[in-house]
Order: sequence, then structure tokens, then C-alpha cells
Amino acid sequence: MTIFRVATIAAIALLLALNGPTARSAPAGQAVASPVAANFCPPLPPATGPTVTVDSAEALRVQAYDAAAGTTILVAPGVYALDNIVHVVNAGITIRGATGNRADV
Repeated sequence: MTIFRVATIAAIALLLALNGPTARSAPAGQAVASPVAANFCPPLPPATGPTVTVDSAEALRVQAYDAAAGTTILVAPGVYALDNIVHVVNAGITIRGATGNRADV
């Protein structure tokens, strides 16, 4: 084996090791999200309806259950220990971080 062939094989192996597998499959009719798209949602437009800010897990649970359609629930920065499901009863409810920084919540 020539030095060129060994170097080529080593370069290909290194690229494969660094990039990982690139082929992905999905069930028929479903698109595969790119790794970047899977980690980030696009920014939401500013709220146009009523807004309410919550700063505790209990307040989030209550507001999600009681909020009228079209309400935006803003979650204040903090850690929320949700030991149960948050039930959103009405359609059109948006729950988002108050600061827009996902690391804050």
C-alpha cells in the first residue's frame, strides 16, 4: 500500500469519526429535522392577546388550566419543579419564557 493510499484512508476515517453518521431515516411521510433545527425553535412573534406572567410551578399549572383562548403565559426566569402534568385546557394558549432566553427557565 502506498503512502498516499494510507493517508487517504486515514483522512476518510477521521472525517467519518468526527462527523458521525449522516444518513437518517424517518417513517414514511415525515421529514427528518436537522440537528440544529431539532435544538432550536424559531422566535415567536410578540403576544397580541392577553398575557400573564407566572413565577412558580403552581401558578403555571393554574394559569394553564384557567387561561382563556389566545392568552400568552410568560414564565419568569427560574427553575420549575413540575411534579405533575400541566393541563392546557383551551385552544390557542402560548407558554413561553418571559425573557426570550431559553436558558432562563
